[in-house]
Amino acid sequence: MSERRIDLNLLNIIHTVMIERNVTSAARRLAMSQPAVSNALARARDLFKDPLFIKVPTGVEPTQTLLRIWPELQASIAGLHRITFPVSFNPYTTELRFRLAITESLAMWLVPALSSKFAAAAPAARLELYPHTNLGSIEGLQSARLDCAVGMFPGYPAGLSAEIVLRDQYVFVSRAGTPAVDPGDPSSLSRWNYVIVTPSGKEHGFLHRLLRDHALESNITLVVNRYIDALEIAGSSELVTALPYRVTRYGNSPDSIQIERSECAGRQIDYKILWHNNMTLDAPNAWFRSFVKTTINQLLDIG
Repeated sequence: MSERRIDLNLLNIIHTVMIERNVTSAARRLAMSQPAVSNALARARDLFKDPLFIKVPTGVEPTQTLLRIWPELQASIAGLHRITFPVSFNPYTTELRFRLAITESLAMWLVPALSSKFAAAAPAARLELYPHTNLGSIEGLQSARLDCAVGMFPGYPAGLSAEIVLRDQYVFVSRAGTPAVDPGDPSSLSRWNYVIVTPSGKEHGFLHRLLRDHALESNITLVVNRYIDALEIAGSSELVTALPYRVTRYGNSPDSIQIERSECAGRQIDYKILWHNNMTLDAPNAWFRSFVKTTINQLLDIG
């Protein structure tokens, strides 16, 4: 049986291009010239008998072959990094980019602080923020498009790790001066029409499930994909909604709404930070996760 000699540096180059999705950015991260990276990819294509990457306007995207072998390749490179690279990491001098998906219900108050604190902690690095949906963020973590994600994540597949970073609860929101909504009383629920939020257009949240359980889905007359839109609509119309409590503190007209705290099952929200298991011991990723968690905790202390 013949054996093919595999250059570990070649695998590291494939890994870096996969993460960066851009040959120029990968070359910068690897401290190599772009022609050297391109030549390495040519050798890799010959080794795997596959193009591995396809050119797109923004850079490159992986082929199906690379996506198929990616989990094993990522795990192998992560292990090699732990063996050969120092554990220490200096965020102040790094030029890496950090990619975070964050749910809109947190982004409105977290992003400004996160951005300014990141600029101070890692001035030479780049922070990239992306919109979050549960399915989209999970796919992004699995395909190395994201370093971590913050969202509700009612479930996630094997191969990913999670930690709760914030707890909140759903509250009912209606226009100030209207009769209160009693979410525990079906007759009270049936008196109203509702605006619900589905960020992805597919996932059903707390309010949708509650109305469905009471056979009141026909009372849903408006569906939006942003929490802030539902908040503003509830404050200026006869429609009622249910939102995470923290969202209600960031509307344009707080005096226009009234809030009813719900005692319904499922009202508690556990926001989690999610990352790929292969990145658990990766020093830059570990620093970034800690940075995000610390920023959230500092904002909670402020109030």
